[in-house]
Amino acid sequence: MKKRNFLFGTVLCAALVSSAFFAACGDSKTVNVTFDYNYEGAPAAYVTEPDEDGLVTPPSEPKRKNYEFIS
Repeated sequence: MKKRNFLFGTVLCAALVSSAFFAACGDSKTVNVTFDYNYEGAPAAYVTEPDEDGLVTPPSEPKRKNYEFIS
């Protein structure tokens, strides 16, 4: 009986691991990050994709008349 339970547990574990492996091998998704200035007369939105590490290059320093931007 113990041998049968061990065999069942081993097969169940192998099935779970293999299904997780195949689920992780699916198509990767591409994302775009959009920086929208969201005001009338604003420049076009800046759209970029994250690099391999998931980091995004920010747009250039913002400039707008009568506003001061602090970093």
